[in-house]
Amino acid sequence: MHTLLPIGATRYCNRFAIVEWLQTLMIAVPAELVLLLRVSALTNKHKPLLGCLTALIVAEIVIVVYAMTLPGTNDALILPHIPIDPFHVCILFSDPKMDTAYLASTIAFDSIVFAVTIACTVRESGGRSRSSIMRTIRWDGTLYFCVILSGNVVWMALAVNARPGLKLLNAQCVARSSSRTY
Repeated sequence: MHTLLPIGATRYCNRFAIVEWLQTLMIAVPAELVLLLRVSALTNKHKPLLGCLTALIVAEIVIVVYAMTLPGTNDALILPHIPIDPFHVCILFSDPKMDTAYLASTIAFDSIVFAVTIACTVRESGGRSRSSIMRTIRWDGTLYFCVILSGNVVWMALAVNARPGLKLLNAQCVARSSSRTY
């Protein structure tokens, strides 16, 4: 049985749910910077490629900052309070166009990094996995790409095509980390 949220919960949720955009950046950008360093090492600091990847990271930041400043498009979806959990969960319900723009840039970044990682490690090993470090780089790159890409593609597909109840399915797990106690 669900109970009613405290008076003012909507106001609190609308005030704090927007922080989920910022949390997304705080997680994604450091990971992408590490991948940028990895690509730099693999390509011997290939400036045009690094410039392209840096531009994608900057685009992600600009999209998030822009999305956070749009009035009336970053509301919270308040989930019913379940008495066994001390937190009231609020999920950011932003403009799907902003979600799509952000996810398109992250998918582009990850795809380029994946292609470069595979190309450089295969070229370096001559098509065979002679070096254990090259095998490790190739395996880790492939694993990272598959995990991140699948999550981003599902998020984008849901944001664009799903009915309202499913649009934020990917946020359920993350919401617990950013929920607020009333």
